[in-house]
Amino acid sequence: MIEIVTGPLWCVAAEACAIGAAPCVPSPETLGLAACGHELEGTTPRPIRTVGDLQVPDEEFQNFVNEAKTSTLTDEELADTVLDVGINWEHFVASNDNLLIPEHPLKITDVLMQEKIDSLNIITEAFVREVNLRSIEKKTGTKGRQS
Repeated sequence: MIEIVTGPLWCVAAEACAIGAAPCVPSPETLGLAACGHELEGTTPRPIRTVGDLQVPDEEFQNFVNEAKTSTLTDEELADTVLDVGINWEHFVASNDNLLIPEHPLKITDVLMQEKIDSLNIITEAFVREVNLRSIEKKTGTKGRQS
């Protein structure tokens, strides 16, 4: 199984959490998306089709994407990964809210950290599309198209 919680990036998030600068509990949205994946109950590892041509701005997270391209995950593992990536994104955003640009509330002044935040967002969206594909396939009994 691939892991998103690695190295100094997680240390930043964990440190922010430890000092109270970032929430330590995932948002209802993140929990809801992960719950969707858990409810699929598929036990056969399958590729993550929605990362096939995915490119993200941060090199470290691109390495994670490249690993995900060759990984196969059960529905449970995919749901866990959605949760991990979502929690990491939430920590990055919360621990950098003091750097928000008032004219652009979705951007911060630290360009490198912004690339990490944007990368996590892109990865989360790709994984959520995969959960949706698998959900459609389970419901209809057909193979969904890649999006």
